[in-house]
Amino acid sequence: MKKNILWLVLISIFFLATRLYQITDNPPSLYWDEASIGYNAYSVITTGRDEWGKVLPIHFRAFGEFKLPVYIYSVALAEVILGVNDLAVRFPAIIYSLGTLLITYFIAKKISGKDSIGLLSAFFISISKWLFVFSRTGYEANAGVFFYLGGLYFLLLSKKSNNFLIVSILSFAITLYCYNSFRIITPITLLVIITYLIFKLKKQVLNFPKQLSVLIGILILASIPLISFYVKGEGLIRFTDVSVDTHQGLVSFTKQFIVNYTSHFTPQFLLLTGDVNSRSQQPGFGQIYLLDVVLFILGILYIKQKESWQSAIPLLVLLIAPIPASLTKESPHALRSIIAAPAIVLLVTFGVDFLSNFPMRKALIVLIVTCDLVLFGQYYYTFVNQYSLHNAGNWQYGYKEIFTKYQSEFPNYQQIVVSDYLGNPYIFALWYLKYDPRSYLATVQYNAVSDWGFSKVAEFGKFRFEPINLSLSLSGKALIFASPQDKINKYQQRGVIENPDGTQVFKVYQSD
Repeated sequence: MKKNILWLVLISIFFLATRLYQITDNPPSLYWDEASIGYNAYSVITTGRDEWGKVLPIHFRAFGEFKLPVYIYSVALAEVILGVNDLAVRFPAIIYSLGTLLITYFIAKKISGKDSIGLLSAFFISISKWLFVFSRTGYEANAGVFFYLGGLYFLLLSKKSNNFLIVSILSFAITLYCYNSFRIITPITLLVIITYLIFKLKKQVLNFPKQLSVLIGILILASIPLISFYVKGEGLIRFTDVSVDTHQGLVSFTKQFIVNYTSHFTPQFLLLTGDVNSRSQQPGFGQIYLLDVVLFILGILYIKQKESWQSAIPLLVLLIAPIPASLTKESPHALRSIIAAPAIVLLVTFGVDFLSNFPMRKALIVLIVTCDLVLFGQYYYTFVNQYSLHNAGNWQYGYKEIFTKYQSEFPNYQQIVVSDYLGNPYIFALWYLKYDPRSYLATVQYNAVSDWGFSKVAEFGKFRFEPINLSLSLSGKALIFASPQDKINKYQQRGVIENPDGTQVFKVYQSD
């Protein structure tokens, strides 16, 4: 027992070491979603309100969409402890991801009945390429994965005590306030599992009607804010913008859904290129390792051999995982289907357990672990040495440079004008300048909402955010940050801002 705990601690240390190293510099800048989370958390801890002036909201409006509260309030706590900085935005993601590792260990141990299989699952989570970038960045989904797996684990324990069932449902309910994908994944998961338990196992697992009524009651209470949110139409704005076009009819929609769904299981996505968005996956790498394919197949055989509903849960989760992403225009999508990652890990781990009857089992496991460590080592080495260099543009690195490198000069100018060609520069100004939320709300002016439903801030205080052209009108001494394509020859160019790879991202001008 002590030996197993030691191994779990070592795996956890390995996980933390690979996530904490260069955490604020790689990725090289907060993305606008991270900056929004960080600033809204800062606004909450200083004023009790978000950037729109709403008191302790459940839904945080940002860029025309709504972010969910669990991760934002987690960041607020981190900012109280760690300060208002990039680390505080990303640190909760590491903690939630570590929690995912530990919960996966307990799920695998519970289903297999073996500590060794639990430890292997924890190890596979620690080297998962699918989860790696997400576990280093301030994405809401990290919290959702943790609470969703927590719901599954306590559901597995519910036969021992009704209290575990209540904890399970509470954990599932929290996922509804973590990340939007879980507002689809969680209800489907519960519907399938509860239906199975009712019709197959009946009173062996659920003591009807008391347990069922408690379960339904908790879910209804948790859903009341959601129902109100969607009835008002606010919650549908972003989904309408990113969802598959439904105007072409049911047949066309179904075909597109099937194409999107199956794209998550193609060799191209899983093994070769992965998610083409470099904020989700390091370019040149698939979502899983080649060896995982063989072990995954063995994991399916393991489930068939076990013939228990518990062992089939990872497969169920994997089949449900792509549904939210399949309803949207961008597919395959590693973030919206993120719960597939621990599901695959569990199936791969069960594949290793399936080898228990094979000769030289220990040697095989050592070989598997060694191969995966080598492959992860290659992945990690490339990430540390090349990722920030070649992908800074996708993280809007130029805005970070503007509001950190030139911050000390801003008091010398009456106006600061920033090109918005990279998208929503205002949130980087608010975040990196730690701009007072009260002053912001008193002076903010907005542009019209864009085609993607993003609310664009036109200006606040002395800051203006707009396309820059020859007709630019200024009053007083101004500092101007233009895109490389902008030409404003009537003002003196005093410098440039470059990405780490040397590509020019802004030209800096000043008026007399």
